[in-house]
Amino acid sequence: MNDIAHTLYTVVQYVLGFGPTVLLPLVLFFLALFFKVKPAKALRSSLIVGIGFVGIYAIFDILTSNVGPGCTGNG
Repeated sequence: MNDIAHTLYTVVQYVLGFGPTVLLPLVLFFLALFFKVKPAKALRSSLIVGIGFVGIYAIFDILTSNVGPGCTGNG
């Protein structure tokens, strides 16, 4: 029984390690399928959300790496 719990814990940690840029589109895809949206439309919409998250995180990373040192007086 302990082995099953450890395996389940490992699988859950692996899936959670993907981060929000992967998990949110997956959740939206399955949620759309639950509400009987066509799979092609659900996939397209969830991919667009994923691409948006990648863009937001890229801009946030660029801003924090460039503006951060100036705010602390190190740049």
